[in-house]
Amino acid sequence: MKKILFLVLCIFALSSCFFSDDKFSDEAKMTKHSGILSENQAKLANPSDPYISTHILTLDDESKISINCLAFNLSDPVYLGNKVQIIGVMDEENSIFQVTSITVLERITSYDYSKPKLTVYKSNKLGFELQYFNNWTFVEMDKKVIFSSPGEYGSLAELNKDEPSRLIVEQIDYLFEPSVFDTEENPDPLKSYVSLNFSNVQTIDDKRSKIGVDQLDSIKFSSDGATDYYVYRPDFIYKISFVNGTSRSTDFINDFNEMISKFRFIPISDVEVNNLPEDETEDIDQETVGDIHAGTDELNLVESNTYVEPTEKFSSFEATAFNFKAEYPAKWYYEAGNSTGSDSARHYSFSQKPLEESSELYGLDLFKGEIPKDNPVLINGVTLYKMVDGNNVSYFFEVNDKKFKVSGAKDYENFIIKSALSVQVIQ
Repeated sequence: MKKILFLVLCIFALSSCFFSDDKFSDEAKMTKHSGILSENQAKLANPSDPYISTHILTLDDESKISINCLAFNLSDPVYLGNKVQIIGVMDEENSIFQVTSITVLERITSYDYSKPKLTVYKSNKLGFELQYFNNWTFVEMDKKVIFSSPGEYGSLAELNKDEPSRLIVEQIDYLFEPSVFDTEENPDPLKSYVSLNFSNVQTIDDKRSKIGVDQLDSIKFSSDGATDYYVYRPDFIYKISFVNGTSRSTDFINDFNEMISKFRFIPISDVEVNNLPEDETEDIDQETVGDIHAGTDELNLVESNTYVEPTEKFSSFEATAFNFKAEYPAKWYYEAGNSTGSDSARHYSFSQKPLEESSELYGLDLFKGEIPKDNPVLINGVTLYKMVDGNNVSYFFEVNDKKFKVSGAKDYENFIIKSALSVQVIQ
């Protein structure tokens, strides 16, 4: 049968694939391998032996790697017998590779892949997005969203009958104020929340976990048929829950793991951009931009007449760890990533499609180097320093002693400028 190439990306919560807390160390080295996935026959013969891996990855040179992942079913026909790429960490003690994500590179088996597709769900009001299978349904409430599994187990309107499995995301107001008696150097808002609300929990060290695209810190509680993750962002706790329905289906558990692997925070806004018509161009109220660097009068610059402000709506995101916020096109995607070079402390990517599906169109860097001041331009009363390199353009500037760079293709220069003008330092 002719081999058909395709890509299915499934990134799963890091915590579920490891046996103990020490696997979450930042020092763990993530590596990737590609090969043919098969079940480990030795494990089938000795299913209770924890020192035998569940699966084997056969590399192109015929060498083999023992692999495990408890978060999802590696024996799913989508993966089994096909060429896949895995990413994860080697458990040196047991010589078993712990998988954190898997991508199908090449279909070899004849399995029917007409399974439900992942669809992006975004709530600007609650400040999060994830992906859910399009055969699930959801109901939006004031402070929560409930996703319900498909099949003969009904819908949310039929909870008095056989119950579906449910994924619930709830936003809980929580103002974290470190106590003056707190002796920790870096007070932990998650630890504080648990101590206030779960008096029977003595320690959370064995409950720490990571969740979502950005590997957010979380606390995980599990009991029979239910799992709860608690995640903090300033002023809120998010409770992300799975309740297995009447069927107790492992398929729905796998669906849950895959859906929350795409969970991420987005800017909180009263404007639900998903429902905006394509041709709407009314301005969203914007806060006044802070004092972007001084020196305009001394340079005697003439206001640029080439900048045309985009008509698209823009939303804001907050980089609370670095005390600034900025705006980007409301219908676009953004992703925080590692620095892009020695002059970058943090990089933020913007694109019209999910970043895992396409490359960025422009990006913002928290800049560490010296700003090149050869080509100053005055735009809307603000001095920016412009640099052109082929088809790319960059704008450098300072806000309250913080340095920034916004850069990308010339085709998006007006978007780049608007994002640059929007940057504000927050306290």
